[in-house]
Amino acid sequence: MFKKLFLILSLQFIVFVCLAAQGKRVCSISEEETVVLEHFFRALIEETEGGYVLYGQKPVCAHAFSKELFTINSPWHAHFVALREGARIWKKLSSEVKNAHFSVFINEKEEARLPGWIHLFVINRPLFLKTVKENLSLFQYVLGPKTTPEKLLEKMASSFDSTLHEDKVLIGLILGYGRENALYVSRMEYISAYLNAAGDIPFKCTKKSPEDQLRGFLLPPPENLYAFKIVTPSCGFQTLEEELNELESQIKVSSEKLETSIPNFIFGHIDDRAANQLVAKLEKAQNEIKSLLNSKNFLQKTLKSFLNEEFTVPQVSNYQFPIDQEGINKIIAKAIWEEELQDYDRDCIPLFINALLDFSVQDDNFSLLHLPTLFKDIAQVRENLAKTAVFFSTLEQQQDIHCIVPQKLYYKILEPGDDNIICASTKVCLNYAFLDSLGRPIKRQPNVLIDLNSTISGFAHAVKGMKLGETREIYIHPSLAYGIYTPYERGVLLKAVVTLLNIEKSDEPFSEMTSLDVSFIEDEEFLKSVRERYENTLIWRANLIGSHLKKSKDVDLDLIKQHLQELSEGKETFSKLTPAEATLINRVHWNIYFGS
Repeated sequence: MFKKLFLILSLQFIVFVCLAAQGKRVCSISEEETVVLEHFFRALIEETEGGYVLYGQKPVCAHAFSKELFTINSPWHAHFVALREGARIWKKLSSEVKNAHFSVFINEKEEARLPGWIHLFVINRPLFLKTVKENLSLFQYVLGPKTTPEKLLEKMASSFDSTLHEDKVLIGLILGYGRENALYVSRMEYISAYLNAAGDIPFKCTKKSPEDQLRGFLLPPPENLYAFKIVTPSCGFQTLEEELNELESQIKVSSEKLETSIPNFIFGHIDDRAANQLVAKLEKAQNEIKSLLNSKNFLQKTLKSFLNEEFTVPQVSNYQFPIDQEGINKIIAKAIWEEELQDYDRDCIPLFINALLDFSVQDDNFSLLHLPTLFKDIAQVRENLAKTAVFFSTLEQQQDIHCIVPQKLYYKILEPGDDNIICASTKVCLNYAFLDSLGRPIKRQPNVLIDLNSTISGFAHAVKGMKLGETREIYIHPSLAYGIYTPYERGVLLKAVVTLLNIEKSDEPFSEMTSLDVSFIEDEEFLKSVRERYENTLIWRANLIGSHLKKSKDVDLDLIKQHLQELSEGKETFSKLTPAEATLINRVHWNIYFGS
């Protein structure tokens, strides 16, 4: 008995001490496990929708937390730290005890659409099976006729979006929004995503100043760029915009209580009896979750719910992870180098190193700090603009190319139209497709009614004068489109293939052609000011990390600076951070946030 108990206690994870107490199994956990799981479940239940799963109003809560260790400027950093540390213990605990009702799965396999994030799912098994069974025909239509509730539940732990084929209706059902709400809101989201898929192409660019234009480098790359499906208006609607406006007028967002009280439950729903009943049930569950969070026995009750086991937990007033003070500074320096510095220009790195304890510049909210390659990107734009100028010069030499604005706007007639009907109206019905520089489609829209005065100048004035039934290939210079404020390749021409289907009556005159000034990208004085702010942002970032780490009694910032200096000078060989080292750094953060 003692030998067995010794072996169990030697584990760093959950310790089960099974006692006979009125015929019930009672388990105990260590001090470390108690404080870590307390913060883990509070983060999960208070700051996500996990509690609604626990109280039977949500089949699945899907959540994610960042793998990055130094997102200090994020208000979610402490939340991520709590979940990362709790996930370590929970994996061991949940593997020891099986339960048929609730599961918390942690899947560290990255999904392509969300790299660098760990995925966490809280699942109410009976409610999941019931929801899928009640809507089985929908699930089978999307996922295949052999789909069963049990097979789908088994697969959920590996992936969420890919398991459901990224179908918004199925996702809405699994997240507990109700069938009608899922149908309406998913349709609205599909239309909105399609219309915005290419940065609102071809509609006007509102980012005209040099600073706004530079923010184009912050735009994330569009998802599924060349794999999109064409979305067309539903019956009764002429345009997607008309249908979208109608859907938005019918959809409400939660209730004030669910939207503003903790824990939030924010979702879109139509205004009908079923949706109002759902909101009432969610508000009741919210009150029950608050009672749980305020309970003196919060952790015992939560573990009982998830694991169907009774637990005794020690009373812990304060807990700190023991940290190896000799090795931790080198590990932290390596992590900072990997996450923050290795992609920066070498001449900028000393600014960061020296600023860890020498804060002298305030953040000016022009945060290009996530773009260590900013000036390499700017150089690429300058090269692209030069190549674009050469391309437009070659167009001048081609006999089948028509010039509207020299070096800026040209077109080629692919299919002639009716010579007797020429577009002089701003209201037209078109088929159009926008293409990247390699000719790949980035946005298609069939049979769309459009106001040309709401579009970029290059598009509007290339369509003006088209003949009914004509198809043109249009070549638009960036200055007559979006400049460099685009998620696509910056500084290259924009192509479009357009067919004029119909001309609506309109007395509104065409807007004057306006051109964006992209010459700032060649202005050395402007770029010098950008570099100063870029460097100041880097200094602000360094001090943010330094100020945070200074709160730890186990960290020596002077040693961290020394290791960073050696890495920058090549005196110390860089090796990627190991999972064990990442865990040690997370414990430093944990001690700072929760250990005092």
